[in-house]
Amino acid sequence: MKWSSFIFKVPVGDEYIIYNTLNAGLIVINKDKYSSLSLSHDEMSHLVENEYIYPDDYDELSAYKSAFLKDWDNSHFLKIHVLVTTRCNFRCPYCYQAGIDGNTLSESVMDTMLVFLEKYIVQNSIDECDIEITGGEPTTNFDMVKLLLGRLDSIFQKYSVKYRTQIVTNGYLLTKEKIDYLLSYNLARIQLTLDGLRDVHDKRRILANGQGSFTKIMENVDYLLNETDFPILNLRINYDKSNAGDIAGLLMYLKERYGTEKIQLSLGLITKTVGGSEANSYISQFALENDDFIHNYLKLYSLAYDMGFEMEDFFSFDGFCTAKLKHGFLIEPDGTLTKCVSGVGRGEFT
Repeated sequence: MKWSSFIFKVPVGDEYIIYNTLNAGLIVINKDKYSSLSLSHDEMSHLVENEYIYPDDYDELSAYKSAFLKDWDNSHFLKIHVLVTTRCNFRCPYCYQAGIDGNTLSESVMDTMLVFLEKYIVQNSIDECDIEITGGEPTTNFDMVKLLLGRLDSIFQKYSVKYRTQIVTNGYLLTKEKIDYLLSYNLARIQLTLDGLRDVHDKRRILANGQGSFTKIMENVDYLLNETDFPILNLRINYDKSNAGDIAGLLMYLKERYGTEKIQLSLGLITKTVGGSEANSYISQFALENDDFIHNYLKLYSLAYDMGFEMEDFFSFDGFCTAKLKHGFLIEPDGTLTKCVSGVGRGEFT
């Protein structure tokens, strides 16, 4: 017998904690038993049944690829990110889009895009779609967002496609009127960012005119969480050396203001971009790396979890990117297609 290629083990004393990345299984096993595989009948049966070990002649990777490709070929789910603009009303020092050209989606480009999408839906028998409105800052071109969602809804209704709308926004212009409009189009997710309490946040999430953004964002969040039935806000917290020690205060503030049931936290690791943009000089100075990152992530995760916030139960450095979907892509404001958010504005990725 042999251990699966999909297990990841962490030594703790004379034992291993073993995580099965294939099916999210988790066990603890004595190191000697791990090395020798001298197990009882029940132990062996459990490990075989839960795909921790296989016979020596079993080609695990070929079996996995076969199953993966079967699911891939049978997929009729489409994920679209539409960048209605690459311009932004913020000047965040770590922005991964810093340095790319600022463009805005026009109605003529949108018309071409919708013809393409309708053909794609028909040709690939798409029956379910996630449409993510993003940017830049999408609320700065909200008239086009309204036009886009109305026309997409007509296409989805025509072909009986179930769909959900998402928006990634800095939250500053996410007014009551915009929230109400989005809610009328199957809004399933809003992601916005807070990087600390006002004094900390306003030094990082800076308006183009140099002013802070915290107070206005909180007013908009007040309406979303207190005056609507929207189930849960995805709140991203980007942290590095300059603000990691301030996140605990933010969490306490959020809990006191809203409770924890309607906020899902996402702890954002700041990393260099593929474009070598001007933001990389900031990131080189302040990014947490290796043990410092791990220590801070576990500390903040444990704190938020103990407070009762909903947290992602799985961490991955690269995430489940649109680039890994059979039917998934980003549409830039000029109509360019790319597979990954990090490729926006960078021609080699189109």
